[in-house]
Amino acid sequence: MEKHPDFQKIAGSRQIVIKTAKDLAAAANLDPAHWAVIGMPLDSIVYNQEFLKLVDTDENNRIRPDELRNAILWLLGMLKNHHGIETGSTTLKLSALDLSAPGAENIFASAKIILQNLGIPDADEVTLDQVLNRNNIVLNSCGNGDGVITSEHNENNLLAEYIKDAISVCGGTPDITGLSGIDLAITKKFQGELENFRNWYLRKNEPQLTPFGADTDELYAKYIAAEEVIVHYFKLCHAVADGGTPRFTGLSQLDPLNTKAMAEFLENAPCAIPSEKCELSANGWINPANGAVIAPLLQTAYRLKITASEDSMTEAEWNQIAASLAPRKGWLCGKPAGPVSSIPEEKVEKYLNENAFQSALDLIESDISVKKEIEAYTSLRKLIIYQSCILEFVNNFINLSALFNPNKLGLVQSGYLIMDGRHYTLSCKVTDIGSHKKIIMRSNICVMYVNLTTGKPGAVKKMTLAVAITSGTMRDIYIGRSGVFIGKDGTEWDATVIDFIQQPVSLGEAIQMPFFRFGEFLGKQADKFFSSKSKAMETSVGSDLAKGALPKEIAQSATKQTPAISGSMMLMGGGVGLAALGSAFALIVNSLKAIPVWNVLLVLVGIILIISGPMMLVSIVKLCRRHISDFLSASGWAVNPKMRLANRMGMIFTHTPKLPAGSRFICGDIVSAFAKKYVDKSSRKRKIIYWILFVLVLIWVALMIYLKWFFGTGI
Repeated sequence: MEKHPDFQKIAGSRQIVIKTAKDLAAAANLDPAHWAVIGMPLDSIVYNQEFLKLVDTDENNRIRPDELRNAILWLLGMLKNHHGIETGSTTLKLSALDLSAPGAENIFASAKIILQNLGIPDADEVTLDQVLNRNNIVLNSCGNGDGVITSEHNENNLLAEYIKDAISVCGGTPDITGLSGIDLAITKKFQGELENFRNWYLRKNEPQLTPFGADTDELYAKYIAAEEVIVHYFKLCHAVADGGTPRFTGLSQLDPLNTKAMAEFLENAPCAIPSEKCELSANGWINPANGAVIAPLLQTAYRLKITASEDSMTEAEWNQIAASLAPRKGWLCGKPAGPVSSIPEEKVEKYLNENAFQSALDLIESDISVKKEIEAYTSLRKLIIYQSCILEFVNNFINLSALFNPNKLGLVQSGYLIMDGRHYTLSCKVTDIGSHKKIIMRSNICVMYVNLTTGKPGAVKKMTLAVAITSGTMRDIYIGRSGVFIGKDGTEWDATVIDFIQQPVSLGEAIQMPFFRFGEFLGKQADKFFSSKSKAMETSVGSDLAKGALPKEIAQSATKQTPAISGSMMLMGGGVGLAALGSAFALIVNSLKAIPVWNVLLVLVGIILIISGPMMLVSIVKLCRRHISDFLSASGWAVNPKMRLANRMGMIFTHTPKLPAGSRFICGDIVSAFAKKYVDKSSRKRKIIYWILFVLVLIWVALMIYLKWFFGTGI
């Protein structure tokens, strides 16, 4: 039997109740006009970022009804048992999967691969942590479905070495776990490099490459070292022999002390003085810059019986050496370039003889064979994340019941601000205060803008929030006031008020505000009056002193001196003053005697209403028109219903936390205890006497007024 959806009032608007999977299905099929929210920017909330990105299929950084509806229906279709959805579980029961749903079998197989890798193939459940650890998707035989094999998790040691060398020679490619490995193309390329390298070095023992047997390498090394300078020498020999006289007289004209000229000469000079006979001799002048390679070559060539003399060599003998070593030079120049040449020959032979290439191909083929199951890994992760998050999310989107839960912060609430002894929990991120103000003014909610900073120097993070003040008073909130903001993740931020929008916060504040403002007005006027008088007196006294005359007030008091007041005169003056005070009260009482008490009270009430009435009326109207919807709209939310911010709701978002249960209050102020030794006891007694006398006078005056008013007797 189909379950009809339930609705309840949330902040004055009817919204669907979503507690079970059936409620979730009903909400998905409900017209979005009855949803609380139909658009939400992702950067305005603090929630599971992977869940948000999965739902935001068009990647425009906003979630719309069609995206959320598709997510809900896909989740419900994949599961036949919805208990995990209702509990928000991060554990997926494999028995809960509906294998008839498209793609469900691959998800099941993917979960089984993970469980097999964990060594628990018979388990019936897989957790989100197990799925998020991508290494669990890698089999010991590197079977992860991506066609890439790695040296890790590989039981074949030779193949593991083969993969490492292939990566060093041809480069690697990351597999699904992020590890570097090789695919089919890299494997074939590396195998070709190995075969070319082996074909090259197998020729090293050919007769034409070793014309002098074991001494070939030694002679070749000395030949290569001297080749350039000797070829240059014999070219010069042909050049200077033209005419019969060598043109090499510059050396005798050089100044040995001119080091610069000598260095330039040696740099450009041949290894020896060119001979018209085209013979290189080590007995004559040898260029110290490049001739040191001649003697070792001549000695080795003579020892191998290539030259007739140990100290000289003809051009013909040189050409014989060059011709003999030309094949070896060509072979060495044809050595395969790149890192493959750094692999030892024995290792290359082992790779080729033990057919490591075929082992790699077999493993790659085995890896690709589970591709469908591994591709379902993403869907498996998506399924578990949806199961754990979807119910909480819809109660912050399709309805907004989570926003008014005092025990847990909603999505829009990024944390709570501690300031002025209260918690402020209704806040949202702000990127542009000017634009935000234009919309937030419509909400009639008192808002303060707070700058947040946290982190060490060089890694400071910043954020700006709009924080609602919904109960109590904002009298002690001012620009520059500091507090602490605690995020959902427990991170603490330093908070500073930088701006605010002043709106009524509570009815009590609205009643008190006119009197506070009137008092502030009187205080300012008194300060202004006394400041002007003080300034005038200072000006007058300064002017008189500048003229060399006594100030007027002092001069007048000097001419009108009176005798010192005696104690009896003081007593008489006190009696006269008391009598005058009583007469003044009597006059007031006689004037009010004919007026009924209720009329006096009504006059006082009227005065209060005249002073505070208009402001109270405006404040009450604004308090009744406070709306959460406009507060959310200022942050980019698209909200359907008008949700009024009632007084009781205001205490949810702004409140003073209760003291811990069982707390005790110890009477007495610790300051008084510390200040006892500094108190003047005689002065304290005088103050007590003065206060007692003052209270007695007030009681006497009140008694006289009472008797005169009601009985016609008294003063």
